Amino acid sequence: NEPLERAILVLQTNLTSFARTCISRFHLEVFQEAELLVNIKEHVLVLEHQVLTDAEKKTLLERYTVKETQLNAIENRIRKHARAFVASGIHEEPTDPTIA
Repeated sequence: NEPLERAILVLQTNLTSFARTCISRFHLEVFQEAELLVNIKEHVLVLEHQVLTDAEKKTLLERYTVKETQLNAIENRIRKHARAFVASGIHEEPTDPTIA
């Protein structure tokens, strides 16, 4: 028997704060069932996303005074809406077709 290193929990409702405290010693990813019903990466209303650089991530965390664990994650990376940054003039349109 090998020890369990990681697990994914899919729940119908939110965890209570007590339950979240109890499982905090384990490496678990917790999702609500409703979150998994739609593939958000392929949904037609989702803007193009790209991974933030380390400098952009640091700026984002400082600007909103949050920790990385407080942000929504996709594949454990912080992502940004590319079109919003293009519209603001901060970045150019991504040319790499592999950026999802």
